[in-house]
Amino acid sequence: MSSSTCWPIASAPKRCHYFVLAADAGAARSYVFQRNPVREHSVIAAAEADSRAAQRGLWGACPA
Repeated sequence: MSSSTCWPIASAPKRCHYFVLAADAGAARSYVFQRNPVREHSVIAAAEADSRAAQRGLWGACPA
């Protein structure tokens, strides 16, 4: 994971949000509920796009 997909948590700046890490790993996707995106939505969406492009996790080939 690149440092650009790491979004520091205000209370623990040396850690990253789970949602960003999960999206980067291909284990989650960005989602906007009732037109109210979370503050980190753009970072989560970028991590998801990187994951899709690299075919990680959900976006990879299914095993035979």
